[in-house]
Amino acid sequence: RDNDNEAIFLPRYMGYRNCYKQYMSSLGYNVRTLGSGVTIVEQREDGEPEDLSEYVSFPTYFYKWKKHFHS
Repeated sequence: RDNDNEAIFLPRYMGYRNCYKQYMSSLGYNVRTLGSGVTIVEQREDGEPEDLSEYVSFPTYFYKWKKHFHS
């Protein structure tokens, strides 16, 4: 997780919520945001268990996004 040499970041213009949704979707998860701003991550579509080496919570993703892209 701390090895950013292998990190792949999505374009900044997409915004952090859309980037997070696209990242998690690439792992097979469905992500939705409630009207209150709460982010819900639903189980993998293929029924596979979570791979904790790839899975990132929204607060962690947001922290990394701010650290690398926010001015």
